[in-house]
Amino acid sequence: GSSSDVVCEEGKMTKEITLGPGESFSFSTAGAQYAPKQKCIAKYKMSKECKEAKISCSKFNTIAYSQCKGDFLLVKLGKQKTKYCGTDAPDVSTKSRKFQLQFSSDKKKAGAGVEC
Repeated sequence: GSSSDVVCEEGKMTKEITLGPGESFSFSTAGAQYAPKQKCIAKYKMSKECKEAKISCSKFNTIAYSQCKGDFLLVKLGKQKTKYCGTDAPDVSTKSRKFQLQFSSDKKKAGAGVEC
């Protein structure tokens, strides 16, 4: 794992990461099932040489209710915010120099988690 890898565990955490050209980053939850009561935020900032960032997930499974209440991944690209939950994983690219991923889970049931 490099310095741009974020692994979410129980509790709150925020990590700030600067990305250079060609650098990859990963954002994932720990273990076979994620921990309850999480608020895990990764704030990314692209260096000037970067043109865009791609965000996609190889594993995505959260326990969610209508309108993504429960456990979800919030993706902020500039001012645009989108919640993803269930098995509906993000597959987006952004030219915004600043973007953010936030994983939140409640205290109820847990799913397999996310790997992005």
